[in-house]
Amino acid sequence: MKAISVKNRILILTSQLLLWLFVVCPTHASNAYSNTLQPNIKLDHLTTEDGLSQNHVLAILQDRQGFMWFATRDGLNRYDGNTFVVYKNNADNPNTISSNSVQDLIEDNQGHLWAATNNSGVNKFNPRTERFTRYRHEPNNTNSLSSNSVESIFQDKNKNFWFGTSDSGLNKFDSLSNTFTLYSKDTAGHFVGRITDITEDEKGNIWFVGAKGLFKLDPQSEQIVRASETIESLSGDHVYADNSGNLWILSWSPAALVKFNIEAATFTQYPLESLGLFSANLLADGNKGFWIPSKSGLYYFDRATAHFSSVFQHDSSNPNGLNDSSVTSIFKDTSGLLWLGTVNGGVNLVDFRQQQFGLLQNQDTKPNSILSGRVAEVYAESDDIIWVGFWPRGLSKIDQRSGTITNYLPDQNSSQSLSPGLYISSIQKDSHGFLWLGGWEGGLDRYEETTGEFKHFRHDPDNPNSLLSNHVLEIYKDQDGILWLGQFGGLSRFDPETEQFTHYTHDSSDANSLGGKNVRAIYPDGSGALWIGTWDGVLSHFDKHSETFVNYLPDYLDVNKLQGGSIRSIHLDRMNTLWVGASDGLYKLNQQNQIFTRYTENQGLPSSNVEGVLEDSQGHLWVSTKNGLSQFNVQTGTFRNYAAENGLQSNDFSQNSHAQAPNGQIFFGGSKGLNAFFPEQIIDNPFVPPIAITDLKIFNKPVAIDPESVLTQAIQYTDSLTLSYQDAIFSMEFSALSYANAENNQYRYKLEGLEQDWNQVSSKQRLAIYTNLDAGNYLFRVQASNSDGVWNNQGVKLPIVIMPPWWRSAWFISLMIALILTLVVSTYRVRIKNLKQRTAEIEHLAYHDMLTSLPNRRLFLNKLDQVLTDVQHSEHHGVLMLIDLDNFKNLNDTHGHDVGDQLLKEVAKRLQLTIRKKDCVARFGGDEFMIMLTNLSSNPEKVNNHINRVADKVLDTICQPVIIDGHTHHITPSIGITVFNSAQNNPQELQKQADIAMYQAKKNGRNNFRYFDPDMQIAIAEQTALETAMRQGIKEQQFFLHYQAQYDSKKGIVGAEALLRWQHPKLGLIPPNQFIPLAEESGLILPIGDWVLEKACEQLKTWSMEPKTQDLNLAVNVSQYQFRQSDFVEKLHRILQQTKAPPCRLKIEMTESLLIEDIDDSINKIYALKSLGVEFSLDDFGTGYSSLSYLTRLPLQQLKIDRSFIANLPNSHDDAIVVQTIITMAQSLQLSVIAEGVETEAQREFLEQKGCCAYQGYLMSKPVSLKDFEDLL
Repeated sequence: MKAISVKNRILILTSQLLLWLFVVCPTHASNAYSNTLQPNIKLDHLTTEDGLSQNHVLAILQDRQGFMWFATRDGLNRYDGNTFVVYKNNADNPNTISSNSVQDLIEDNQGHLWAATNNSGVNKFNPRTERFTRYRHEPNNTNSLSSNSVESIFQDKNKNFWFGTSDSGLNKFDSLSNTFTLYSKDTAGHFVGRITDITEDEKGNIWFVGAKGLFKLDPQSEQIVRASETIESLSGDHVYADNSGNLWILSWSPAALVKFNIEAATFTQYPLESLGLFSANLLADGNKGFWIPSKSGLYYFDRATAHFSSVFQHDSSNPNGLNDSSVTSIFKDTSGLLWLGTVNGGVNLVDFRQQQFGLLQNQDTKPNSILSGRVAEVYAESDDIIWVGFWPRGLSKIDQRSGTITNYLPDQNSSQSLSPGLYISSIQKDSHGFLWLGGWEGGLDRYEETTGEFKHFRHDPDNPNSLLSNHVLEIYKDQDGILWLGQFGGLSRFDPETEQFTHYTHDSSDANSLGGKNVRAIYPDGSGALWIGTWDGVLSHFDKHSETFVNYLPDYLDVNKLQGGSIRSIHLDRMNTLWVGASDGLYKLNQQNQIFTRYTENQGLPSSNVEGVLEDSQGHLWVSTKNGLSQFNVQTGTFRNYAAENGLQSNDFSQNSHAQAPNGQIFFGGSKGLNAFFPEQIIDNPFVPPIAITDLKIFNKPVAIDPESVLTQAIQYTDSLTLSYQDAIFSMEFSALSYANAENNQYRYKLEGLEQDWNQVSSKQRLAIYTNLDAGNYLFRVQASNSDGVWNNQGVKLPIVIMPPWWRSAWFISLMIALILTLVVSTYRVRIKNLKQRTAEIEHLAYHDMLTSLPNRRLFLNKLDQVLTDVQHSEHHGVLMLIDLDNFKNLNDTHGHDVGDQLLKEVAKRLQLTIRKKDCVARFGGDEFMIMLTNLSSNPEKVNNHINRVADKVLDTICQPVIIDGHTHHITPSIGITVFNSAQNNPQELQKQADIAMYQAKKNGRNNFRYFDPDMQIAIAEQTALETAMRQGIKEQQFFLHYQAQYDSKKGIVGAEALLRWQHPKLGLIPPNQFIPLAEESGLILPIGDWVLEKACEQLKTWSMEPKTQDLNLAVNVSQYQFRQSDFVEKLHRILQQTKAPPCRLKIEMTESLLIEDIDDSINKIYALKSLGVEFSLDDFGTGYSSLSYLTRLPLQQLKIDRSFIANLPNSHDDAIVVQTIITMAQSLQLSVIAEGVETEAQREFLEQKGCCAYQGYLMSKPVSLKDFEDLL
């Protein structure tokens, strides 16, 4: 059955295909309309929602700096690609614009803007001062504007200004003499009427058009002559003088584009009745034609053919199209963009560079269209014939030469149609002209186009000579005419002549069989063999003669191999290099050394999810992804990425949906249509963007332009900037005046004299902020690129001078020099006195601390010796207090040594206030101070009371806030106290006792004091002995692992947690809470932790060899000291490689406090280990930081609810709420959750009701030996 006879199924396209031809098939179409007809260009819109003052735009202009200006009925707007600056009338300020309703705009030869208003005259805007000068009609002044209603402005070659009014004629303004001349009547004495536009011909004659026709004013004779009345009642909006001696008039009566030949004085009109013209301007496209705004959209007139074509029309169903029917103004900027002003839609921006990528999409509103749905397959039969397969259904045939499209849809009631459910994913045509169609479902169809007959091939489980499955993902035709079918289930050889199938499937027991189960990509290797890519991530090389496969299996532990991503596309380039597109990147296979090189987002791809790979005639690769299209330069290894804003159908492309025609034309399909292009025509935008500094703020307030201000003219005109040292915080905003996809412009800036490197920022961060700069000279530099990465390396430079404070000024320094000279004489007189003082100071320095002036250790110990001698002859007590400042090192490192020194001096002052005159306080070094209390009572109770009062006073005094340089700091002390009497006379032993007591105070939470107790010394000795035993235990392998089962309510035992145990030969089983803190403190946790990881990985390898245990996970706790090692990732990677343990079965458990201690380091390491396949569980969750702000940044798989919240369930209402919250948080973050410490059935039932189905605890199993654990399985 022929396709064209299927009623209501086939659409024959004409107009859409013609537009397609102009864009993507230049060999088949004239270039006459290549710049005018592109229905799929996406327009950018600027409206009041973006900052435009009003949506009715009457005139558009680009000034010499590159800013865009828009005249509206409610203000004048300046636009820099990111921000609008609106200029409006202020009745209290004569330097503002005279009216908000602006009719016309021009820029004069000096860079001033002139704005015509319809009720308040003309305004000249000086962009340097941002002030307006008003020119208005003054009834009693003949040397003024003749009317305040001005519709048009023009500056001639002699720099005279011409103003066309609506009711009083033409005004000439000589800006040098500041004089006005009025021309209101022609040589026949007739009033010239309303004037809408003005121009000048090559001879210097002034021409203007309006309600009463076309007029010429001879500047020499100053006479006005009306042009020939060939066209009755000519009323025009706009007049344009070309370089061929013609005037072109956009006329509303008659509705026509009118050409007037000046020399012949003849009119030629081109009717425009259907366009609905009104007051609008005309834009010349060189000598080719004109862009014409109208009430029904934008049109183009081709001068060669005298033909009008519709370019853009408003379609309310198209959010990316023209957003208003009525176009009032048009302008082409220096980069080639078109700006369209509308009545209600603001500004529409057109970038015809999007035409580089031809685009064909379903258009339901058109009489003919390709089918809707995702373009899943493209097949180029020839340069002209393109076949397109769609999901969920259908097939389109595009004839690029004739401009027709034929669509095929399945018919449930007919066998002579596409198979129902055939989601086409592969197309191939054989040598007999049969079209073969493979689909996601529906099997394989053969279509004979000449007869319209279909034949269907299906999977038959009872027939070995049938398809492996009804999912045919790929069809490849070899040089012998054999079809190779990639399917769910394997690879099939199909002979179209005999219709015989030969199947090749995966056999895990045969290394020479197909490496994967589901074949998605097939590509010839150039020598008769085939490359096969599977969704299983296996690449296979198939020798058709021996029927054997060489398989390249994924290995995520080896960066030189495939990493397991689903293979979607294969390509062998002209250099015999194999490229593999997969869901985890683009791979290059060096067939000499069998090494794969992987390219991902880290190397520049827009997405690591690669869908297709093609090679162009230049040897570049075109790579489609799930986030755009990329051109890959194989020689330089660089990617050039393209997105929807560049004209792509969307950023979402389909798997293996690409084709290349013989003429080099490339096709890529995606979720919203089909792109077609010639790669050699894809070039970057060469426009080098001008850059402007657009704003200056001091203390976040805009700086006004004023003779007394730091800005005497606008910042973009400022040659240098001088700021006071008091202008401590200032910022500058900047913009690249390139408007095509301005959000993708890139920037870099630096302040030379302060910064060495460039600050790289995006268009959303166009702000440089500086604070508290030292006095001196700086140079602020900004560079920017357009959206295609073309940089303006010259950029903008602004010298900045920061003035010094008055006390560093020249006059003040001179005054100081004079004073110093005066003091020299006085200094000599006191020199002798100073020498005597110096001797005393030297002696002082020998016994006092230089920073605090307190007694130093030497002097203190001398005094202690004297006190100990004195107490030998009395019953009085003495006391030593060793004071150490808590976390002083952190403060010193964070705020600097200067702040630390100031703090130490303040502490010294305060300590002196806490003791009696006969007592002594000394600085022992660093952040340690020692107080000695002497001559205390012989009554122990009184002694203790006195000591406690002094210690409390020291704590209270030091804890008071310290203000340094305007900043408040807090510090706390830890105090160790030892009491001595006549029985003790060893200074070293007393110092040691005070030191032991001080460290005990720190262990008890800091900010407290502790007395020395002999038991402390015993505890330290025991701790030392235990540490020695632990070191011996490591050597003698006294440590071993127990395993506590982890259960799932549906699956049973899913894994275990490895728990460390120590069996000492004499001390017996030592609890972990006794030796693990000591191991962390001593550093022994590092070798122990490495041993645990090795043993855990060895066990995982053993389990992986047995079907019963191969799916078990093993959780291992990692200490923060172990995790913070710089080589932790490499060490774990090495262990995994050595043991060959499956990384996906290893689960690292870490606490919240470990993660947030250095969140950036944690993120980097976790991502690195995640790339190896290792999983992570957050242990003791809920007891620490528990913030979504870091949870969302980490690739965790599991949260572990701490046993402290489980113990009182279900009776504790508070714990129940916490547990429910943790489960809900985990579910919202798509994390699994497990509870530890589950000991009762009621606890388990509560957790399961709340959505936590994984748990461990004594209810199921206590920690047991390996054998006992395996017996539980």
